[in-house]
Amino acid sequence: MPLSSHELPLLPDEMWEGDRTLLTWPTAAVLNSRQSRYPVGADPWVRSTIEAATWVAREGTALISGAGLATWEMGLWAAGEALGGVIVLAGVPGNAPSSAVEKQLQELLRDFTLSHQSVLVLPYRESARSPKGLWQVRDRWIMEHAKLLLPVSIRPDGFFESTLRRNDLAQKVDARFQTDYAPRRNVFPRRPHVDIVRARLRPDDWLGWAIHWTRTQHGPWPGERARSFYRDLAASGNSYPRDALATLNRILEEQIVRGSRRHMPLQKAMIGFTELHPADALELMRWRRRYVEFSYEPYGVAVRTAALLQRGARIVRYGTPEERKALPVSERPFFQTVSSKKADWRAEREIRLEGDLDLSALNPEDVRIIIRSEAERARVSKSPWPLVVLSGGVDTAAGAD
Repeated sequence: MPLSSHELPLLPDEMWEGDRTLLTWPTAAVLNSRQSRYPVGADPWVRSTIEAATWVAREGTALISGAGLATWEMGLWAAGEALGGVIVLAGVPGNAPSSAVEKQLQELLRDFTLSHQSVLVLPYRESARSPKGLWQVRDRWIMEHAKLLLPVSIRPDGFFESTLRRNDLAQKVDARFQTDYAPRRNVFPRRPHVDIVRARLRPDDWLGWAIHWTRTQHGPWPGERARSFYRDLAASGNSYPRDALATLNRILEEQIVRGSRRHMPLQKAMIGFTELHPADALELMRWRRRYVEFSYEPYGVAVRTAALLQRGARIVRYGTPEERKALPVSERPFFQTVSSKKADWRAEREIRLEGDLDLSALNPEDVRIIIRSEAERARVSKSPWPLVVLSGGVDTAAGAD
């Protein structure tokens, strides 16, 4: 398979990782347009993608896939589970040295446990502006180099459909796995009524406590391998396997709150807590369209502030971008800029802890677990710490696009 391209900046072949004989195999690509950010196992595109990738593996054909989106990675996982040959296009930072590229490619192989079959990872330099800047170029490259194209869930008049109209690509299409394009609407638990929570939880009982609220996780949890995430997604039925309650249950099962780099300064893995009373915190719960997620959801771990400070947590300082620039680099993870153009985060009264928090190392009296409603009590993993229920009402759900 000649790997020619006028647009995709593939790295030299000495930086490729894996089995180069895959370039002599027949190849196929399983194609999906963008789907719901929080898919479930019952989604038709998920089921058909697994079917298609498994069929490709059984036919002795190598699957060509991208990485970084569930619509590619679902097929990558399924082909890996079927021990099929896989060729993966992996974007790497434009200025990354060869040692960093090798480390990233090895991590991708570990992430999907691609060690028991033939696999080849082809790295390309990402756009300097954004890792997503070359995604369509990569997708077009995959379609041009695959010998067989298996569309699954394709948006009408979208990128894939318009590109597949090309004569040279249309003749490679096999539509046996194709389904309708119907992305599922995201559904999240509705927050309890603030006045009810305020009446149930006395303010004095929450003085000196800080709460880490969970939220629905897009993709694998911090520290989780992609293979584990997609395995659970495939088996999830109609429930997203990494929702906010599942995230709380993982904390209870591990007895660890894991730090996340997402939205954190300098990409430090940190845990955010708020000193607000639960009712006041719920008033700040909102859908963040920019990130396609809630700021947080009504499930959490409360820890006495004194216990957090003893373990190195620090109260966040707020100020201007100019003040932040004047700080030593070591201080910046505990500083939050305030701008009139963006959200004012001072109301959160945040505390941050770098790294993970081992709850089992704390005094049991210094931890409380918060859940949304009495109706969910039976779905909560066994907890050595007391459960605080925000509302006695029935389950309700809220949608968000």
